[in-house]
Amino acid sequence: MKRLLLFLPLLLLFFTQTAQAHLGPPYVKINGVLTLGNPATSGSVLFKIANALSAEPVVVNQNATFTIQVDQAPFKIGEGQGCETCVPAGNLFWEFGDGGTAQGVSGTHKYSKTGSYIAKLRAHDPTTSDPIDLETIQINIIPTKDYTTPKAVVKVNGTTVTDPFNQPLSVDKNSTTYFDAGSSTGNIKSYSWDFADGSKLETGKKVSHKFDFSQPYAYSYFPILRVEDKNGIYSDAVVQVSSDQNAPKTPAKSSTNSSESKASGFNPAILGILTGLALLGAGVAAFLIFKKRK
Repeated sequence: MKRLLLFLPLLLLFFTQTAQAHLGPPYVKINGVLTLGNPATSGSVLFKIANALSAEPVVVNQNATFTIQVDQAPFKIGEGQGCETCVPAGNLFWEFGDGGTAQGVSGTHKYSKTGSYIAKLRAHDPTTSDPIDLETIQINIIPTKDYTTPKAVVKVNGTTVTDPFNQPLSVDKNSTTYFDAGSSTGNIKSYSWDFADGSKLETGKKVSHKFDFSQPYAYSYFPILRVEDKNGIYSDAVVQVSSDQNAPKTPAKSSTNSSESKASGFNPAILGILTGLALLGAGVAAFLIFKKRK
């Protein structure tokens, strides 16, 4: 029964995070600057996408210090009497995405190569040998201080997307949809597309795709564009493509503030229920995972 209670809330939290962007405010700082919620976190199965983004890039071979902002973290850090549900600082550790690691509330690392890396904040689970992922952050390592990182921009049927979660683009469910990444900036070498409907990866600056809206609840898809430059630094952009013919009368809106899902479409109407269950379950999970053994 303990195992069931442990994994049920984690699964609810997992599926909720695949349906929207960053769940809750970011709580990790890099070199003193708070990270940002990643709007592209929408359930890609073809890209690895972090929950949060570094607000500023870091120059190669210079220090990148990761620190938890304790007052914003969704868990308490500590141990001893009266803190049975806290996470001991010694149980926290960082994986920086290039093989480097550190332990504790903060960790400092130097990246020796340029590129985009996904760093992880994890916690040891005293009841199992499997660590728990608490946060993932994309950090861009640039060659020089004045280097300009790429930025992905998507046009759908000629319309530039600026607020994908609150302003979905309506398309005819029987028509082909046209995507254009030509407004993206930076020294881009590749354009890759995940249409989030189980189809294969597509490449190219301009592509087209026909979505399957035949399922009762498949009225929204969240395709993702990834552009990458010659230094291995990438940028993601998500859009929401919807069919008015399948949409409910009052569809709910997804939050813009963050894992993988292979569903053929997401029904936002269930988001509020899942979020509430996930947050409630996360408290139960924290108690079961981090309480001390007497």
